[in-house]
Amino acid sequence: MASEVDIPGEYEGWWRIVETSQWGSDDLDICGTALLSLTGRADRLRLLVLLAYVNCGPTKTGVSFTWEGAWEFDQAKHMAEARRAAMPAHRRALAKQGRRCR
Repeated sequence: MASEVDIPGEYEGWWRIVETSQWGSDDLDICGTALLSLTGRADRLRLLVLLAYVNCGPTKTGVSFTWEGAWEFDQAKHMAEARRAAMPAHRRALAKQGRRCR
């Protein structure tokens, strides 16, 4: 079982994924609403055909996380980072509220 970590307040919570740099936004919700949790406790990621467990931790510029799960039933894992500068403030607020934003 993963230990709990303190996530900075502006990142903590469940985030609605509305776009990515790698895939288009049309099919992000193919297996349900595309979400990422960054709470430091049993975090999850659902995106396209990916279902994964997330381990995250604070960094100087945001939150880094690794995920491990299944992509169309095949084992998969990856490392990524959420940075405050990557999303304008009004879009961060909308995303955290679970609303679609562009």
